[in-house]
This record gives sequence, C-alpha cells and structure tokens, in this order.
Amino acid sequence: MLTAICQRIKNWFDIKADHTPYGHYSGTITISDNSISVNGEPLDIPTEYFRLIDSFKNNGVHKVGDMLTDETFNGSVWLMVIPAEVIALAADMSQWVTDYGNASKAPFSSESHKGYSYTKAVSSGGSGVNTSVWAAFESELSAWRKII
Repeated sequence: MLTAICQRIKNWFDIKADHTPYGHYSGTITISDNSISVNGEPLDIPTEYFRLIDSFKNNGVHKVGDMLTDETFNGSVWLMVIPAEVIALAADMSQWVTDYGNASKAPFSSESHKGYSYTKAVSSGGSGVNTSVWAAFESELSAWRKII
C-alpha cells in the first residue's frame, strides 16, 4: 500500500528539510540473502524504509527487514523517512481494502425498501457514490501530496 500511496501523492519522503536527499544510490543493485549492495559495495540502510527502482522482482517501497527476492539489476535505491502518520494511514487504507475492497461490499452504498431509501457517504464533490479507497481517504492523503 505504501508504494501506491507514494505514487498517488507524488511524495516519496526521500528529501530532507534542506532539500537534499536522504540517500539515492544508483548502479548495479544486487539483492542476495536479504542484503543489498550497490556496484559491489554493501549498502547500510540507516532509515526504516527504502524504495527500489527498476527492479524486476522487488520494485517499490520496502521496510528494512522485509523479505526480498534475490536479483541483480541496474537501478536505484532511495532511502525514505516516512512519517508515522502516513504509516498509520497506509494501515487504515489496507484494512479498508480488506473490509470493503470491492464495490458490492463497500460501506458507501444506498438502499431502498417499501418507499424508504438512504445513501451513505457520497464523494467529496457531492455527486456519485464513494466506493474507492482513494476517495474514502482523499482528505487524509491531501495533507501529504506534493505538487510537482
């Protein structure tokens, strides 16, 4: 879910307040026995999260200690510092997908019976029924969105 969130908000949490990266490493990336090396040098990852770019088997955001598939590829490793609020939001969104992942199970539905009807939670624009996790969490995500 973190990869999808970062793509959606265009924020990889890889830049410090002084506008320098936490660490971007490019070249031949080798993943073996859950260790990462760049151009033959072992990579010490001092952050909790990192992003693999151009990987065939492990592309995306990972937490240090996640099980990775062994591979060698030409790409990049970006160190990330994801705020605790975004981690919690990702957990909430994952739970929402588990609970309401398809539209037929979504809590945002309407019902009518013998002349009585109701509709729960419409999208923020006020039109249509909200059945996507992105629409359900739009306001929380917007706080972290980067404008590029």
